Amino acid sequence: MAFILAASRLFAQTHRLQVSGDEVAARQVLLVLCLPPFQPCQGLHIPTTDQELKETSDTVDEERLTELRKVLEKVGNHKPNLMEPIHFEKDDNSNFHLNFIVAASNLRAENYGIPTADWLQSKRIVGRIVPAIATTTAAVAGLVCLELYKLVWGHKDLGSYRQSFLRLAEPMFICIQPCSPSKQQFCQKTWTCWDRIEVPGVTGSGEEMTLGDLRDHLQKEHGLALRMLLYREAVLYAAFWSSEKLKEQLANRLTELVHCITGKAVPKDCRFLEFQIVCEGEEEDSTPPPVHVQLH
Repeated sequence: MAFILAASRLFAQTHRLQVSGDEVAARQVLLVLCLPPFQPCQGLHIPTTDQELKETSDTVDEERLTELRKVLEKVGNHKPNLMEPIHFEKDDNSNFHLNFIVAASNLRAENYGIPTADWLQSKRIVGRIVPAIATTTAAVAGLVCLELYKLVWGHKDLGSYRQSFLRLAEPMFICIQPCSPSKQQFCQKTWTCWDRIEVPGVTGSGEEMTLGDLRDHLQKEHGLALRMLLYREAVLYAAFWSSEKLKEQLANRLTELVHCITGKAVPKDCRFLEFQIVCEGEEEDSTPPPVHVQLH
């Protein structure tokens, strides 16, 4: 039952369906569900050598490709709904990620007659972390808080801060003065991981900036000729696109464009959008800083 509940929730999240947490209703569905009895495949040959395995795989793959081609022909121009990727997060107990792993692994263990693992043991295995989960987390959180006190007190000297390394299994605990961030070159300017190209996302008329406004701002204020604009993995602008497509894209507001390309709406409380840029005349070994467009 745990497997069915967790798997159905993940399936619903992937396909953007409403998730129901009614376990009683799920049990009622299972009570009236009739599954066909198991029938072993007739004429099934299990390969016993590497050569037989290769020959079988080649045959199966070709047959499978033929089946998929027929399915694609039937689908035609049908546009499927965008699926929502699920990123595994072991520390969120409400997302059913770990519940699915525990249930699936224990079902497989019972099939093969091997010992099952409880929830905490599975979490430790999945996370590849030491058993003292709370101890390690508490130590790291405490060290971070010590550095935050220094920020609150207004320490400007880099020597006041410490970068810590710890390994509780040995035990090892080392504190050193933090190094300066690595410097990178871009368009004869030096920047670090702490730097951003800050752009106001609201025009003088009080309206949200369009893609065309952003391109013009980068050219006018920073002397950057935009060649490509990316939001995470999505390409929002490319100079080599057709003039018709460029005209259409440049007129869109940035939040609308992100929603249209990625399929995800920008949250109303989002303070800024972060973009990656590629510019004309950029050297191969140079890396531009990210662009932050302030929304509020």
